[in-house]
Amino acid sequence: MYKLKKHSKDIDWYWMTFYQVTSLLRACLDFNSFSFNNKLYQQGRGLAMGSRLAPMLAVIYMDSIEFPARSLSNICFYRYIDDIIVLAASKEDLNEIFQCLNSQSNFIKLTREEPTNGWLPFLNFELRIQDNSIVHRWYRKPSSKNLLVRFDSFHPIKQKSNIVVNTIRTAKSCSTSDNKSYSENLALRVLEKNGYNISKQKSNRPFYQKRVSVQTNVDHCIMTIPFMGDMVTKRIRNILKEFELDTQVVELKGRSLKDILVKNRCFESTCNHRDCRICEKFGIGKCNVKGVIYKITCDCGEFYIGETGRPFESRFAEHRRACNKPMTKSYSSSVWAKHSKEKHGGEALVIDVDILEVERNTNIRKIREGVLIKHHNSSLNNKEELSDMITRLGTIQIPNSF
Repeated sequence: MYKLKKHSKDIDWYWMTFYQVTSLLRACLDFNSFSFNNKLYQQGRGLAMGSRLAPMLAVIYMDSIEFPARSLSNICFYRYIDDIIVLAASKEDLNEIFQCLNSQSNFIKLTREEPTNGWLPFLNFELRIQDNSIVHRWYRKPSSKNLLVRFDSFHPIKQKSNIVVNTIRTAKSCSTSDNKSYSENLALRVLEKNGYNISKQKSNRPFYQKRVSVQTNVDHCIMTIPFMGDMVTKRIRNILKEFELDTQVVELKGRSLKDILVKNRCFESTCNHRDCRICEKFGIGKCNVKGVIYKITCDCGEFYIGETGRPFESRFAEHRRACNKPMTKSYSSSVWAKHSKEKHGGEALVIDVDILEVERNTNIRKIREGVLIKHHNSSLNNKEELSDMITRLGTIQIPNSF
């Protein structure tokens, strides 16, 4: 709060007062809790990981810790988040600065790293004093796994070539001229570890240098296709070229393990609703499942197919209320009001529900909904669901299992 007050004249408060902003900050920081095993826990000290405020407040906090140490004798003093590099005239000065930094808080204790063979690591650099000047080169921590997208993984070749370009370019840009060769060799070793068989001679070829794309026609069509392999994409591009079609082919990301693997739904297996119709029919906890495509059938035989990304019980409760009182003003525009008026004389409807599919991906779920509406020939659905499906088909990859 001290920092806010100190710089209050330089801050655009967006029609808010200092008191309102500080109250919001306190609310965001005080009400930090999470649920585990149906119990609420609150963080006792520090900032919660993932909080939007955490990076900014961490910088402000570290600034207050380093402020007294900056006034001590030093040649240079730089910090990035919680990594600090200090250059001083003597070891005694360095010791004094280190002790000062560690005396500012009982909860923050900095560790110290000294040069090895004359090289001092800092972030992704190694620095060294040579002939009264600082030279540097690319650095990888010994604990780093150096994991990149492997060359034999199912990714477009263009993406892999970009990885080569960016890795070598980063290594060179982190190095002074006399250390570029060392950094490039280190980058090549990292690439080789990930399956890229690249010699130093190849890395100097124009293929691995930055390319400048020239846009000839801004009005050309764009065709999005799921990535099914470089050979398939090449054949499609050749066919389009054969017919002289000015079309750009864009490959969409394939399904990853994140998309395929089932997430842990242990907290969806509980139900707090009394006389829950969903759990009674499908099993306890099914009412909390998200991403459901469902079918609601009237006792006359006509049915409606829908989808929801919310807990299933919440969406079904809305349908149930509309069926119980179809002629009330709040439900007058619903599909059930129209059906009740045309087929049941405005009376309450008796309905049953079925879960057709569960799909977490919103786009895929809406497309599947449209396909099921068409397949079952649902009379209660309107054309909007099908129009939405057609719109989404042009912007999403359809899995092979669809």
